[in-house]
Amino acid sequence: MPAPVGPPHFVNDTVKTQYVRLIDVLVLGPAMIAAAIALPQRPVLRAILAISGVATIWYNARNYVTVQRSIQQDPSGQYQTAAWRRLP
Repeated sequence: MPAPVGPPHFVNDTVKTQYVRLIDVLVLGPAMIAAAIALPQRPVLRAILAISGVATIWYNARNYVTVQRSIQQDPSGQYQTAAWRRLP
């Protein structure tokens, strides 16, 4: 019997990835920015942490919104990423 095109666990993997993105946006990024503020004697480290925190929030928020839109626009209910479509 051939494997199904969109396995049921794939959507769960996407949902799990979305939760990780939310944690990055709501916890990790702000924690990095807070750590940058708490290091008054280390300007280079402060800059690296602050820039990394902002980049983490921006990158993950953008990807979260993109994936959510793709999931909502997929009438089949089985969202597939580009990486999944490349698999044989």
